[in-house]
Amino acid sequence: MATWMLAWVALAAAPVDVGCDGALEAAVADVRGGGALRLAAGCVFEGPLSIVAEGDVTLIGGPGTLLTEGVVVDGPGAVRLVGLRVTSDSVALSKRGPGALVLEGVGLEGERALHVEGPGAVTASRSTFVGRDTAVWIQAARDLRIVDCTVIGEQVALVTRDLTGEAHVTGSRLRVSGRGDASAAVFLHGPGRVTLTDSRIEFVSRTARPAPAVVLVAVGEAVLDENVIVGDGVGVVFERRGTVGCNRFDGILQHATGPHVRLCGRDLPAGSLDWRRRAASPQVVASLDRGGSTAQ
Repeated sequence: MATWMLAWVALAAAPVDVGCDGALEAAVADVRGGGALRLAAGCVFEGPLSIVAEGDVTLIGGPGTLLTEGVVVDGPGAVRLVGLRVTSDSVALSKRGPGALVLEGVGLEGERALHVEGPGAVTASRSTFVGRDTAVWIQAARDLRIVDCTVIGEQVALVTRDLTGEAHVTGSRLRVSGRGDASAAVFLHGPGRVTLTDSRIEFVSRTARPAPAVVLVAVGEAVLDENVIVGDGVGVVFERRGTVGCNRFDGILQHATGPHVRLCGRDLPAGSLDWRRRAASPQVVASLDRGGSTAQ
């Protein structure tokens, strides 16, 4: 009896194959209560695709699997995307609702690659996010984990707003590819804890007003260590207490500024936080004040 039950569970958990001519929307609706789909390799599935997950839902792609016109995720269940490429003229992947989102080996390309609103945790590994405006925007999420990813935006690479838990970014590359009014490579906001390690952050504003590479506002605790930070203005701006460990700075005018900053184990004097007038472009000030993208 036990052997039969194990075999039944394994069969039930096996992914359902969806061919190139398959009805993907209907297949997704069938597994909304929980299940997995395996999309055929080399196939293009035209969207937009809506995933309302009541249970845990997994979509698995193969080499060359492409979803066009974006994906919208909602519902209390967790959604896991593996080995898929998603493109859109607007937002490649939009997620709302309390469910968790897990991305593994995913490529997202759009005006905004990833936009998340809601309390669910977000985890991304071995993935690429390319945004013609902002690459990744995370709002009101509980936790964020980015590991071994490439995040490239023309305006901003990564933005968090009202992050309530912890944000861990490690082993990743975050880069602004560069319009003249680009604002910062990384902007992190919220009461949670931020850890940014072993990553490369690249930002050159290409304007007469050099902007900061990393900005941390109202963050409960922030630790940056073993990063390479490339730019032409201030490397890191803190609003509150933070630790800038032994990072490498390239082209930076000033390593860090804030009310209390430790740089590689050494206390720095309090710095001016008047970076909005001194270092940042008017576009990022207006954008962040209204809580939106500079494209809005």
